[in-house]
Amino acid sequence: MNEDKKTKLNYLVYPFFLITFILAALELVLRIYNPLSPRLKGDEIVLPINQTLHITNLHVAGLDSNIVHTKNSIGFRGQNPPKDLGNSLSILTVGGSTTECRFISDGKTWEDLLNEKIKHRFNHVWLNNAGLDGHSTFGHLILTKKSLLQLKPKVIIYLVGCNDVEVDKIKESDLNNVGTNAQNVKQFLNKHSELYSTFQSLKKAYQAKKTGLTYNTEFDLPNRDTVTISSDSLRQVLSYQQKFIPNYQKRVDSLIVLCKKSEILPVFITQPNLSGNIKDEITGVDLSKIMLDNGMNGDTYWQVLKLYNQATQESCKKHKVLCIDLANRLPKSSAIFYDNIHYTNKGCESIAEIVSADLLPWLQTQFHSFLKPSN
Repeated sequence: MNEDKKTKLNYLVYPFFLITFILAALELVLRIYNPLSPRLKGDEIVLPINQTLHITNLHVAGLDSNIVHTKNSIGFRGQNPPKDLGNSLSILTVGGSTTECRFISDGKTWEDLLNEKIKHRFNHVWLNNAGLDGHSTFGHLILTKKSLLQLKPKVIIYLVGCNDVEVDKIKESDLNNVGTNAQNVKQFLNKHSELYSTFQSLKKAYQAKKTGLTYNTEFDLPNRDTVTISSDSLRQVLSYQQKFIPNYQKRVDSLIVLCKKSEILPVFITQPNLSGNIKDEITGVDLSKIMLDNGMNGDTYWQVLKLYNQATQESCKKHKVLCIDLANRLPKSSAIFYDNIHYTNKGCESIAEIVSADLLPWLQTQFHSFLKPSN
């Protein structure tokens, strides 16, 4: 081979080996330490074990200015499991961001406050918050099968609804391959490559920011754009939901059956939100007309969400499962919500009051042996 050909070959081969070396080095470094800690790899859930987030809040009046968010030894919020977990009144809450409460400090989430109310009446209570941001019922099924059944809790409480609106397939944030071992190249890389899964996490974070899907900023209700939707358009939107609701209801049914087969008692909570056909008591803003990020106005979104909540209630009624209708009992107020679905500290207090009013009598019936002696 003459010198010219060798030189050309080197020009081609050298960049290939350099890029390969850099990618391999990045993969190794991220396997040793990954500050982003991707939760989702292929068909597995990677839980953030023993992590504490310190978040500075400069924008939302209804939240702490310095937020502390801690994950325990099993990747959930709350106390570590006791050694005698089987002898505890063990309760897990499952849902998306409105369950995880990412921007609510430790001790102030609605689950923390609910836990204190339960402990006041019952002995040996262990309650953990297993909410995962972005999860729909697709993700809840995976989490329940792969992580929660092994813990064998007495009760799992599911707060469901908003992340299932117009969703008819598994999202990346829910993982892939419910009930199947089939994999494609992307799924394989996502499961086995730390570099690829980190890239996907960064990509989704960028897309969320670009499309306004982040939720650490407060609604500026007095200055928010408004939109009027005709009755014909509303009917079309509601009619379109029938493409999604039957399968959503089947997933709720599947969660109930899965729990009952494992001798776990499921409880469901309907999804509340700020907007609807009412005025905000704090600002006086008409919440039916505010424009939301999905292009709907407040009243249209509330009418849509009610369809999913009704489907949840119907499944619970069919299976004789407790369903707490938080959606129709939580006040629609900017003192309760800092955006359309996420709660302030005060909102968490209100949720704990409403949920405990239904849950405590039910727990007393189901788990009488854990009751504290009455004074």
